[in-house]
Amino acid sequence: FFYMTYEGQVDIDAITDPTQQKAALDQIAHFGQTPYQLFKQSHPSRMPLEECVCPLFTTPSAVKSYEVDGQSGERTSVGQMRLTSESIVMVSSLYPYQVSVLDFKANTPDSSGLPFSGRSKSKAFTAITTLSQKLSAVTNLLDSGLSAWSSGLDSGLSFKDCVAMSENGRHIFCCGYHDYTIRFCDTHAGKSIEVLRGTEQPTCLRLSQCGSVLAVGFRNSTVGVWVVQPSLRQAVDKDNNADSFFFNTAAVTDWLLQGRPSGEQHLQFVNTLSLCCGAVKCLDVNTDLDTVAALTFERELVLHSLAGASFSKVDGVEAENVQISNDGFVVVCNPKESKISCFSLNGLLLRKFGVPDLTHLEPLALSNRGRYLAVSGGLRPGADKVCRLLVYDLVSIEVVLSHDLETFVSSCAFSKDDTNLVAVMDAGEVMVFTDPATSLKLVDQMLRLGWQESGLEALQ
Repeated sequence: FFYMTYEGQVDIDAITDPTQQKAALDQIAHFGQTPYQLFKQSHPSRMPLEECVCPLFTTPSAVKSYEVDGQSGERTSVGQMRLTSESIVMVSSLYPYQVSVLDFKANTPDSSGLPFSGRSKSKAFTAITTLSQKLSAVTNLLDSGLSAWSSGLDSGLSFKDCVAMSENGRHIFCCGYHDYTIRFCDTHAGKSIEVLRGTEQPTCLRLSQCGSVLAVGFRNSTVGVWVVQPSLRQAVDKDNNADSFFFNTAAVTDWLLQGRPSGEQHLQFVNTLSLCCGAVKCLDVNTDLDTVAALTFERELVLHSLAGASFSKVDGVEAENVQISNDGFVVVCNPKESKISCFSLNGLLLRKFGVPDLTHLEPLALSNRGRYLAVSGGLRPGADKVCRLLVYDLVSIEVVLSHDLETFVSSCAFSKDDTNLVAVMDAGEVMVFTDPATSLKLVDQMLRLGWQESGLEALQ
């Protein structure tokens, strides 16, 4: 501050010029002086942002829904979706398997009053036409495998289980081909940038939540583990060490210390897990919990460690989907009986509950903190709507959100801070569930920190 505002910095009696003396007195009288001491004890520290902003369903009554028309022009069925920090990326499940992108920023209010920002309905999505024009990428690659499923050649495979997208939505991993390959495609370039060939048919694959590990299940009851090169992933926190992206095994740690392999190899093979059971139907991988969870066609649930040879198996598990919660348990879903079961990481059944009044139950997404599960299912004949979206609290087994829809939900995803739930319908419409007050808290926090972003121009 100006020097005259500090105590003891001005000696009024030492000023001999009456005009200067009066100016000093006026300065003190009108602007005051900085107090010598404000508090007699330490002031409480500012709470971190993650503690100020609670997850979405902490106050279920405050959650609001917002509809957005996700596609312009020809409408196609959406088979897979990825929510990134700046966009929603979707892959259609029908030929020509186009990729669509919607600009989306959670908790950044726009000029129309929505608690998130995105383009207008008419310009919301832009199909990447190179994927249709350059047949070396999604169109031709998936045509050799995925389109064959509709003809009944590989009826046991699922589109969602055989397609995964990277953390930034740019790269697509896919399997299920007749030539037993795993293909790695770049959606921007419209071409395949790496092809892995083997002697056994891959039946499913899954990318870890952090995008660092790719796990692929095979018909011979094995799971292959690949490390995704850091150059292909969008680092969220540049201050993080590279080691934090990888599961903690001696082999990977040594590989990191020795340096990256030379050449253009984007996927580094690190391990093969032998499950000693039936063919793998679907799986999930969690690097933080050092676990791979897999369901087999023989109704088995297998939990295997990424770091070692320890595993556990549960027989008689009738399910079509498996997900690993960051809270330390495994969630499996039986769509035929509309039942959801939770197992511990050593295979102990923790809880099991049914979802009433719904048919063709489908689990959609687990929250990043692992507590909430979003599911959808068809309503019984005679209902006003055709589909219901539910969000369960897996700790209390209570429904924290119930929303009826006029079309079926294809995919869901929680934002990284669990403050937004984005649901994509079969035809491409987008629905966002969020607490409007959350965006105001985040914007206020960012403004205090001197945040300068184009997303705030509408607020000025």
